[in-house]
Amino acid sequence: MNFSSKLLITLVLCIVVYLLYSIVLYRKEYYESYYLAPPPTKETDEKVESFESFPLIKSNNTVNLPIMEYAIMSSWNSALETSNKVSLQALERVLKRGYRFLDMELYLVDDQVQVSYSSETGSDIMESEPILFFDVCKLIATQAFYVSNNEDPLFLHLRVRTPGDAIYPKIADSLVGHFESHLYKKDVTKNTLFSEIQGKIVVVFDLLVSSGIRNYECKGNCRVNMKKMISAYSGSSTLVSSKQHVKIDEPKRGLEMKDDENLRTNVRKWQMVTHGLGVDYEKQNSEHFTKLLLEHSVQIIPHKVYSMDENIDKYEEFFMNNGKRAFVPLAVALRDGLLVN
Repeated sequence: MNFSSKLLITLVLCIVVYLLYSIVLYRKEYYESYYLAPPPTKETDEKVESFESFPLIKSNNTVNLPIMEYAIMSSWNSALETSNKVSLQALERVLKRGYRFLDMELYLVDDQVQVSYSSETGSDIMESEPILFFDVCKLIATQAFYVSNNEDPLFLHLRVRTPGDAIYPKIADSLVGHFESHLYKKDVTKNTLFSEIQGKIVVVFDLLVSSGIRNYECKGNCRVNMKKMISAYSGSSTLVSSKQHVKIDEPKRGLEMKDDENLRTNVRKWQMVTHGLGVDYEKQNSEHFTKLLLEHSVQIIPHKVYSMDENIDKYEEFFMNNGKRAFVPLAVALRDGLLVN
């Protein structure tokens, strides 16, 4: 082998080694920037340490009940951090803590669907630097069915803050692109059995924030009809939605056991509450979780995980004390006396 050949082989080997090193370095930087949480501040060291060491939630083992018979471990603005910043790290922590109802606000920015948040009512002005909905879906696809309660269904509650129809086909593209095999494409009602949606992603669309979806039609360059991705609408007769501070003042209809053997209660509606905006906006969680569940039979009470306050601790303790499940049969909580004020 002459000198030129040896030199050429050496150069090729050097290039290969450099490329491999660059790939490894890129993957390391990508992982750290997207999936590792930033170090906690001195003021929140103890709280964050407790937050990160929370015991694992297990998949539900009572699957023969209609969905309205379960209290669901639910998160509000699921990608929001304590610092009012949205991030993939925050969303990943919520998933790893066992939450299976994820709420998020969507905006159309620079012709791309973005996740951010606003504390104002009727506003599409973001109060945080957004992150791509595409990346959010990618994270959910790679994490939601690899956590400890991966057999549970995952509800994705979307609040579209940008008016107009342009955002809908772009949302649909991200959903299909990442969740095609997991998407549940049938209607979900109060009587849908847990077993029917087990291991599926159920898309829930908030009609109170964006009622325009009712008249939306997939036209032109629209490849996937957004409406076919939606299994339920909050703010409808299917999933009744109320502001939390309004619901708590409504007449009470206490939760009662109806059939102990079959774990049935007197619940008649599938309900959720949402948090106040504008003058009613509060960063902390309400103390009324037990009252909303016991006295008003509300199954979905999304909590602000990012607040890390005393009420989020009590909320998570409820699910831990009821078998470490994210879906707790209302009858089990009543029967075992695990609902306390």
